[in-house]
Amino acid sequence: MEFFTPLVVAFSILLLPYALYTATRFVLSTRRPRNYPPGPLSLPVIGNIHQIPKLSSHSIISHWAQKYGPITGLKLGPLNVVLLNSAPLVYELFVKRAASFSERRPTYIAEHYILPEGKDTYSLYMTQEWATKMRLQTKNTLVGGGLKNLVPLQKATVTKLVWSLLECGKNGGADWADSLKPWALAGPVALVSGAPIEDYVRDFGEQWIHDYLLSQFLWVSLLDPTNPPVDFFPLLRFVPAFLTQWKHKAPEARKYLMTAYHGVLEQGRKSMKKKGGSFSPLALIPRLLSEKENQNMSVEQENDFAVYMGGLYDAAAGSTLMSIQTLILALASHPDAQRKAQAEIDAVFGDAMPDKIDLSKLPYLHACVSESQRWRPLGAYVLQSFGLPRMTSADLDVLGYHVPKGTLAIINQWSIAHDPEFYDKPEDYNPERYYNDPNVRIAMAQILWAFDIVPDGPLETGVEKGFTQATVLMPLPFKVKFVLRKSEGVLLEERLKADRAMIEILGQGA
Repeated sequence: MEFFTPLVVAFSILLLPYALYTATRFVLSTRRPRNYPPGPLSLPVIGNIHQIPKLSSHSIISHWAQKYGPITGLKLGPLNVVLLNSAPLVYELFVKRAASFSERRPTYIAEHYILPEGKDTYSLYMTQEWATKMRLQTKNTLVGGGLKNLVPLQKATVTKLVWSLLECGKNGGADWADSLKPWALAGPVALVSGAPIEDYVRDFGEQWIHDYLLSQFLWVSLLDPTNPPVDFFPLLRFVPAFLTQWKHKAPEARKYLMTAYHGVLEQGRKSMKKKGGSFSPLALIPRLLSEKENQNMSVEQENDFAVYMGGLYDAAAGSTLMSIQTLILALASHPDAQRKAQAEIDAVFGDAMPDKIDLSKLPYLHACVSESQRWRPLGAYVLQSFGLPRMTSADLDVLGYHVPKGTLAIINQWSIAHDPEFYDKPEDYNPERYYNDPNVRIAMAQILWAFDIVPDGPLETGVEKGFTQATVLMPLPFKVKFVLRKSEGVLLEERLKADRAMIEILGQGA
């Protein structure tokens, strides 16, 4: 013991300079760089984290945009963050200078706890290697002529949704939002695996849909780098699990995600044995597994492949579900806009259920969809009030300011979409402002053709009370009724057509 104490003292003395050096270096890294874009005054060590409120943060972000102009510079601990508050500046940087903004900075929790094998394969990381691989492997499915192959599939899945909403209405209508979940997943999983969502329910039970969406909820809730701020303050990574929630949520998210991903891979293998099916051979998993280099994968390679495929349908399923909920809320709370859209749909399709969409004949429906996305932008709360950040790959000059390599560049979606200089009364939902925008979903055409969307009680459309104050901006649960505009017999006939179409598109089990 007498020998041990001096040894500890000596070791501590030797370690002290290194500890002081490390601490000093960290503190200096939290200072604003020279000629950095203007922004609010930051504090040593924490930077501007304390100035981003947990609730309704869009208001302070909008204030900064008005005060500091098209670009705002922040410090989040040692990280440099710039907010892009102007649509022309976003276009200049993300389109014209895309090579310098082509990657995302992986978060510590995602990279080490949820998808450690996804660094080079998962879409969230968006590396150059991933982008090149994705474009090459999906060119016959997700772009150009390949998109035409998806139209019959989209029509059939939406027709099934319309019938599900009818059935839900017969049972009181309280669970209408649950009808959207299988529909939101049906397209992405068929695109990737070549199997209908009914095959997943048959083989894994309806719990598969619930567990997959739960994995997305957990996954998205851990994307906010300010909560917990382990990317800014590395020491927080060593906090014991019993003192922090994220060390419990992250493994749970991984468990559900990997179960879902391997389930899709399993369905993809089954699709290769199906009889018939015009689309199944075009689906990504069957097509890629038929290639020689993918036929004898190791366990590790198969895991990587499952994560790569999972990343392709994750964003599509979640964003589709949340976007249509927002659109339903907008039209239910603005009946005049809903009636105009229905009149347009009736004039084009009459008694026939909407099938192929001619964009030039449905300008008002386009406007309703586009205005919904502007009114309540889906990505408004990622990083509290921003969109998913990209990372600069080199030192850059932006509007005369110095933006260092490794800076997170974030589109300030809320401020851009609610800029009063571009939008009159931006807080209002007003489709007329987007009357000629070519953006529409066949889902809304069929739903509005079949139903009136009627409030079933008060509807809260304000951001503070009617939407989640979390990572992604989406409506809180609200009550509406889907009142039939057509006969039930017509909808049943369309449902049976959809069932036959799905067999033709995706084939039958072997």
